[in-house]
Amino acid sequence: MRNPSPEQVIPPTPTVPNIPKTGDVVYPVAANFATWFNQSTATLVDHTEAIVLTKPSHGSTAQCSAVAQLTPAAPWVLESKVIAAPPFIKNFMWSGIMVGDTATGSMITMSNGYNNLIRIASWTNGTTYGATLSETTGTTIGWWEWWKIEDDGVDLIFSVSREGLEWLEIYSQARTTFLANPDSVGPAVQPTNQGSPTYKSWATVQSWNLA
Repeated sequence: MRNPSPEQVIPPTPTVPNIPKTGDVVYPVAANFATWFNQSTATLVDHTEAIVLTKPSHGSTAQCSAVAQLTPAAPWVLESKVIAAPPFIKNFMWSGIMVGDTATGSMITMSNGYNNLIRIASWTNGTTYGATLSETTGTTIGWWEWWKIEDDGVDLIFSVSREGLEWLEIYSQARTTFLANPDSVGPAVQPTNQGSPTYKSWATVQSWNLA
């Protein structure tokens, strides 16, 4: 049997890598985050497909810094992928996301923190800690990469996910229980360090979808 001519050769079917499905990735843009909550020494850097909020240690005093964008009128949903780092190095360090009131500077943060926990906390302002509202223990550092805050017009709802497809609700409260007007969301960090050496804390935002 003769060999087939080149035009008769059927090319092999290409194979597609088996890439796990995640939530839709929407690259964040640093210019969309223009409202600072206690900027202090914090900085925001745009890395084209990610933005990074960084703050050097400020010692043993609790202090939160965040940079936010305004939300649409409720109802709205924020779905984000944020690599929170490095909460495992020192006590009281954490990073994550927040919902805030721009008029008062108050915030509610959702963070991946020390002692393998996810913490929901209130802040009267960036230098005044309010209260721990919820702690989800027994988690694995870095395992929860997707974070969601929802304002359905009645409640603020906080959820986490491994892959951005299935969500675990971990806390909710009436939308104006603490925040008079929840009108902004953004990444947040608290680099509180106990003892020496001290370390910076940062939040790497790889996806940010607010609608």
